[in-house]
Amino acid sequence: MNKVHPIFIILLLFIVTISLHVKKNSLEKSLTVENRLLTNLEVELREIDELKTKWLDSPKKLDLLLQNPSFEGLSIKRDDLKDTSIIKIENLTPSGLKLLINKLLNSYINIKKLSIQKADKQISIIVEIEK
Repeated sequence: MNKVHPIFIILLLFIVTISLHVKKNSLEKSLTVENRLLTNLEVELREIDELKTKWLDSPKKLDLLLQNPSFEGLSIKRDDLKDTSIIKIENLTPSGLKLLINKLLNSYINIKKLSIQKADKQISIIVEIEK
Protein backbone atom coordinates (compact mmCIF):
# COMPACT_ATOMS: atom_id res chain seq x y z
CA MET A 1 0.00 0.00 0.00
CA ASN A 2 1.27 3.41 -0.94
CA LYS A 3 1.43 6.21 1.54
CA VAL A 4 -0.20 9.55 0.77
CA HIS A 5 2.29 12.30 0.93
CA PRO A 6 1.49 14.86 3.68
CA ILE A 7 1.98 17.78 1.27
CA PHE A 8 -0.98 16.53 -0.80
CA ILE A 9 -3.17 16.40 2.28
CA ILE A 10 -2.14 19.93 3.29
CA LEU A 11 -2.71 21.15 -0.28
CA LEU A 12 -6.18 19.54 -0.35
CA LEU A 13 -7.11 21.13 2.98
CA PHE A 14 -5.87 24.50 1.75
CA ILE A 15 -7.97 24.26 -1.44
CA VAL A 16 -11.07 23.22 0.54
CA THR A 17 -10.54 26.11 2.95
CA ILE A 18 -10.22 28.65 0.13
CA SER A 19 -13.29 27.30 -1.68
CA LEU A 20 -15.36 27.46 1.53
CA HIS A 21 -14.19 31.02 2.15
CA VAL A 22 -15.18 32.08 -1.38
CA LYS A 23 -18.57 30.38 -1.02
CA LYS A 24 -19.12 32.10 2.35
CA ASN A 25 -18.34 35.52 0.83
CA SER A 26 -20.73 34.98 -2.07
CA LEU A 27 -23.49 33.91 0.34
CA GLU A 28 -22.88 37.01 2.48
CA LYS A 29 -23.19 39.25 -0.59
CA SER A 30 -26.43 37.59 -1.67
CA LEU A 31 -27.75 37.89 1.88
CA THR A 32 -26.94 41.60 1.87
CA VAL A 33 -28.83 42.05 -1.40
CA GLU A 34 -31.81 40.12 -0.06
CA ASN A 35 -31.82 42.21 3.12
CA ARG A 36 -31.92 45.40 1.04
CA LEU A 37 -34.81 44.00 -0.99
CA LEU A 38 -36.63 43.06 2.18
CA THR A 39 -36.10 46.54 3.63
CA ASN A 40 -37.48 48.12 0.44
CA LEU A 41 -40.46 45.79 0.55
CA GLU A 42 -41.18 46.70 4.17
CA VAL A 43 -41.10 50.41 3.28
CA GLU A 44 -43.52 49.85 0.40
CA LEU A 45 -45.84 47.81 2.62
CA ARG A 46 -45.88 50.59 5.22
CA GLU A 47 -46.76 53.10 2.50
CA ILE A 48 -49.58 50.86 1.27
CA ASP A 49 -50.87 50.47 4.81
CA GLU A 50 -50.82 54.25 5.31
CA LEU A 51 -52.72 54.75 2.07
CA LYS A 52 -55.29 52.16 3.12
CA THR A 53 -55.95 54.00 6.36
CA LYS A 54 -56.11 57.36 4.57
CA TRP A 55 -58.65 56.14 2.01
CA LEU A 56 -60.65 54.14 4.53
CA ASP A 57 -64.16 55.22 5.38
CA SER A 58 -64.87 57.95 2.82
CA PRO A 59 -68.45 58.62 4.07
CA LYS A 60 -67.22 59.59 7.55
CA LYS A 61 -64.58 61.86 6.06
CA LEU A 62 -67.18 63.55 3.88
CA ASP A 63 -69.45 64.02 6.93
CA LEU A 64 -66.58 65.67 8.80
CA LEU A 65 -65.92 67.88 5.80
CA LEU A 66 -69.57 68.95 5.64
CA GLN A 67 -69.59 69.85 9.36
CA ASN A 68 -67.43 72.86 8.52
CA PRO A 69 -69.12 76.06 9.80
CA SER A 70 -68.91 77.53 6.29
CA PHE A 71 -71.52 75.00 5.12
CA GLU A 72 -74.19 75.78 7.74
CA GLY A 73 -77.65 76.48 6.37
CA LEU A 74 -77.23 74.21 3.37
CA SER A 75 -79.78 71.58 2.45
CA ILE A 76 -77.90 68.27 2.65
CA LYS A 77 -79.62 65.01 1.74
CA ARG A 78 -77.87 61.66 2.03
CA ASP A 79 -78.84 58.29 0.56
CA ASP A 80 -76.82 55.25 1.64
CA LEU A 81 -76.87 52.45 -0.89
CA LYS A 82 -75.09 49.11 -0.81
CA ASP A 83 -71.73 50.17 -2.25
CA THR A 84 -72.10 53.93 -2.48
CA SER A 85 -73.38 56.98 -0.67
CA ILE A 86 -75.10 59.74 -2.61
CA ILE A 87 -75.04 63.19 -1.06
CA LYS A 88 -77.04 66.04 -2.54
CA ILE A 89 -76.22 69.56 -1.40
CA GLU A 90 -78.50 72.43 -2.41
CA ASN A 91 -78.50 76.22 -2.03
CA LEU A 92 -74.76 76.62 -2.48
CA THR A 93 -73.30 79.99 -3.37
CA PRO A 94 -70.41 80.24 -5.84
CA SER A 95 -67.95 80.94 -3.04
CA GLY A 96 -69.34 78.01 -1.02
CA LEU A 97 -69.01 75.77 -4.08
CA LYS A 98 -65.39 76.81 -4.55
CA LEU A 99 -64.62 76.06 -0.89
CA LEU A 100 -66.46 72.72 -1.00
CA ILE A 101 -64.74 71.60 -4.21
CA ASN A 102 -61.31 72.58 -2.84
CA LYS A 103 -61.88 70.67 0.38
CA LEU A 104 -63.46 67.70 -1.41
CA LEU A 105 -60.73 67.26 -4.00
CA ASN A 106 -57.90 67.80 -1.51
CA SER A 107 -59.14 65.15 0.90
CA TYR A 108 -58.79 61.38 0.73
CA ILE A 109 -62.30 60.59 -0.45
CA ASN A 110 -62.97 58.10 -3.21
CA ILE A 111 -65.36 60.03 -5.48
CA LYS A 112 -67.27 57.93 -7.97
CA LYS A 113 -69.36 60.69 -9.51
CA LEU A 114 -69.60 64.45 -9.09
CA SER A 115 -72.28 66.53 -10.79
CA ILE A 116 -72.97 70.25 -10.41
CA GLN A 117 -76.16 72.01 -11.46
CA LYS A 118 -76.75 75.74 -11.53
CA ALA A 119 -80.10 77.50 -11.35
CA ASP A 120 -79.90 81.31 -11.16
CA LYS A 121 -77.46 82.09 -8.33
CA GLN A 122 -78.10 78.87 -6.42
CA ILE A 123 -75.99 75.81 -7.10
CA SER A 124 -76.65 72.18 -6.23
CA ILE A 125 -74.07 69.45 -6.20
CA ILE A 126 -74.41 65.67 -6.12
CA VAL A 127 -71.49 63.61 -4.86
CA GLU A 128 -71.44 59.83 -5.16
CA ILE A 129 -68.71 58.18 -3.11
CA GLU A 130 -67.66 54.59 -2.59
CA LYS A 131 -68.00 53.07 0.85
